[in-house]
This record gives sequence, structure tokens and C-alpha cells, in this order.
Amino acid sequence: MTVIYNPASALSSTAPVVGSTGTFTGQLIGGGTTTNNNAAAGVIGEYTSSEVLAGSAIPITHITNANITSVSLTAGDWHVWGVIWPVGAGGTTYNNIQGWISNVSATTPTAPNGGAYALLMAPPGDVGLPVGMRRFSLSGTTTIYLSIRSSFAVGTLSAYGGLYARRMR
Repeated sequence: MTVIYNPASALSSTAPVVGSTGTFTGQLIGGGTTTNNNAAAGVIGEYTSSEVLAGSAIPITHITNANITSVSLTAGDWHVWGVIWPVGAGGTTYNNIQGWISNVSATTPTAPNGGAYALLMAPPGDVGLPVGMRRFSLSGTTTIYLSIRSSFAVGTLSAYGGLYARRMR
């Protein structure tokens, strides 16, 4: 048996739809959605993201932590993942690139950081680096950061990337 919750009916005296067949357009009880739209805020499947595109890349200072972007997540159980993309000016040589997801601004975590930490030694040049996925079980609204640190010898460096989150429960 499938139980469906229709937000419109919650505002009236109409009970949720219960059945195993038919076409449903509302939210599944406990979250989710039955079509290609987004789950409502506060329910399972809610999705949020923040991207900094190449044209807005942030400057990076040699061996200094920096936040690329962040998202604000409300209380709940979230899976958060991201990717960093460092870009060196002509001739920039890298020693290493580190990226991570954390609820602490621009602070290098201890690896493996719940699966959301990446370190690439002596990369061959500009490379996208997935930093993994991490679970955050939050009791209140919390800012989650996508951060980077790099050691480089010549030239200048900037970085862009994306941070993505989906409510799991």
C-alpha cells in the first residue's frame, strides 16, 4: 500500500490519499515527490546547492585555507558532497591540493573527515577534485562549507566549485 500526502489537502479537511494505484502529484508522507519537481523544504529529498563558476573563482593564497562556497542547512539528517576546481595562472606549479566539507569555516579537518576530504599530491595541472560525501546530523540551522588549501610554487591560483546537499530524513 502506498500512502501519499498532498500539501493542498493538508490545508483543508480532505484526508491524505491512500491506495496502491493511480496518478499522484503530492508529496510522499515523510518526504519525496512523485514527479520531477523538488521535494518541499523540510521533507525527505529536499535539495539545495551552491556553485561558484569559473568566472567568479576566488583567489587562493599559498598554504592558506579558504572557503569556496557554503550552504545553510536546517535541522535534520543531510548528505553533503562537493567538488573543487583549482585554476592556476600560466606557469603555476602545484605541490598539493586539499579540499573538504566541514561545518567549521576554513579549518583543515582530520582525515578522513567522514569521507569528505581529498588530497592530491603534485597534480599535473588544473584538475577537478571531488571531495567526497559526508553525513551531517544537525539539531539546528548550520552553515556547511566547501573549502580548499593548496601549496603552489610559481604563479597565482584561484578556485571554484560546487557544494550540494540532500535531506535524507
